[in-house]
Amino acid sequence: MMTRVLCALAALAAAAFPVRAQGALERLSLSGAGSQTGTGALRCSIGERAELSLQGLDASLAAVPLEQYAPEVTSTNEKVLIAKLASYSSYIVNAVCVADGEAWITVKSAGVETSMPALVGKSRSKATPTMAATTRAVPIAGPAERDVATPTTPTTPTTTTGVVPAGNAPERATMASRQTPSPIDAEERRGASLHVVQPVADAPAVPATGLTLFAGYGEVVLQWHPAPGAVGYRIARKDVATNTLETLTGESVGADGRGLLTDTGFVDIRVIPGKQYAYYLGTYFRHANGSYYSPEPAVEAHGVATPRDPMGQEWLPLDWRDPVTLTSVSMENGSLVLTWRPKFAAMYYAFSTAIGVGSQLGSCGLPDTHKFDMHLADTTFTKNIVSDNSDGARVTMYCVGIRALFPESMSHGQPSGEMGNYIAFAAVGRSCPASSADPCSPWRVIPAAEIQENHIQHWARFW
Repeated sequence: MMTRVLCALAALAAAAFPVRAQGALERLSLSGAGSQTGTGALRCSIGERAELSLQGLDASLAAVPLEQYAPEVTSTNEKVLIAKLASYSSYIVNAVCVADGEAWITVKSAGVETSMPALVGKSRSKATPTMAATTRAVPIAGPAERDVATPTTPTTPTTTTGVVPAGNAPERATMASRQTPSPIDAEERRGASLHVVQPVADAPAVPATGLTLFAGYGEVVLQWHPAPGAVGYRIARKDVATNTLETLTGESVGADGRGLLTDTGFVDIRVIPGKQYAYYLGTYFRHANGSYYSPEPAVEAHGVATPRDPMGQEWLPLDWRDPVTLTSVSMENGSLVLTWRPKFAAMYYAFSTAIGVGSQLGSCGLPDTHKFDMHLADTTFTKNIVSDNSDGARVTMYCVGIRALFPESMSHGQPSGEMGNYIAFAAVGRSCPASSADPCSPWRVIPAAEIQENHIQHWARFW
């Protein structure tokens, strides 16, 4: 989960929204990363953690500081999910998924309430439960007081602006567009009140945290924790000696999101050993109208690293970074059997698996990935293939990743630490009818050349 950023979050609460006079708290909203809450419910596996953004609005949809309102966060079933307000911020709700089942996360503050359903483990495949709507009377211009219903469809929200000054992070265009939300057409029925649908507010521009830099041999590995609600990230690098800055992940961001990283890791291999580099991580969010916004650059994560020279390590072969060469991939008695050529100076080999349901065959970039600590000195590996995932859905794609591990350093002739080369993928796939009563096709081996991830350099952890 995210590292607690005490000072940054306090400043961000005020900086992430346009400055205007705030009224009383009239509405709360809860949002999270699209990969977890994109269906309107928090969906997580057992043991997974989630971080949700909490936002308060007044009647004019201006952001309201929540510190003075002391929000209370509860879960309807703590045997399934535990939810608490972060001790370091009034804008972050931390959730831990405990067991299979359904629970509701509820936030109450100053008589205002909001809820989000949570589906854990096997319940993730269920439809999103009906949201328990919270209605609160808000005065609207006119002689009579009319009810304002809980929002059901989004309109254009107010805009958060993030501009990165030159020299500190990649240049981003200032995105400032503001539109006053208009009410839906009135429908007067027997003197009924006018019902207004409020727009869905933007996610708070909270930066990604927990950025770590690993200065590897001829490369720098970056990892970070995701920001709730963010749609992607960009990385810029400065050569400290020459004070020159360049964007590593795309000079611009397209309307379709092209140029943004969606992963929370990146490997920079275009480095010179011994040269010092500063890295800047930009976090991007998106308005309902498609434009992007970002946190203020002062609160974005950054760090410095100096890559090491692999040529100075005499135990490393010149091709140590290249993936292993698979010599055979076959199915035997329901198991995937791999053989590969040994890598000179490798201590042993490690593996990871990924499974997909209804996925297009040819990609191992699957969300349900499991890295397991199994080290083999041999050059043959047999892995049984599962037919169903944890939700009971039939698996259509099964991938195994393999990498060689080398000693990071030598002490008195003994290896100390480990570093891995790029991953090679092997996979099997099948097609399954929509009806579970109909059988799936037999598993078939997917040629390594047809797997997308075998054509790009995949980084591996070095620690």
